[in-house]
Amino acid sequence: MTLEKLLEELARKMGLPTLRLNAHGMVRIVFDKTVEVDIEAPLHAPVFHLVTLLGLAPREGREALFGKLLEANVFGHATGGATIAVDLESGEIFLHRSFDRYCTDAEFFVGAFAAFVDAAEEWRAKIAADAAARRPEAAGTEELRKAMLGGGFITA
Repeated sequence: MTLEKLLEELARKMGLPTLRLNAHGMVRIVFDKTVEVDIEAPLHAPVFHLVTLLGLAPREGREALFGKLLEANVFGHATGGATIAVDLESGEIFLHRSFDRYCTDAEFFVGAFAAFVDAAEEWRAKIAADAAARRPEAAGTEELRKAMLGGGFITA
């Protein structure tokens, strides 16, 4: 099945009038105004890709998050069959999946697309929660109390 037919079927299943690649071989679908999934088809390439930005890697203490991301990649068990990747220069964390442009079945693609979106939403939330836990204001009240006592405050 061709990519154009796959996009027609995906649009039909999603209740959209149409999905077509632009002149650059890309179409973007936005879910809940937050998750942007790009379908990219390089010209004359036998594959096309799903790509979404999940978040940014922290500048410090990356190892724990990177370990979780690597573990999720094992056999695609926590990524809906996709792969998580990090651009170390920009710190951007992506979810990516490739498909054969001419041999992918429509039913398989629609299911894989849904799994991709589900994984993207889940990992965006996990990465955001990780970032929130790193903020100083996210410290628990006990840590705050200890810091205040250490700073010369008196409690009654």
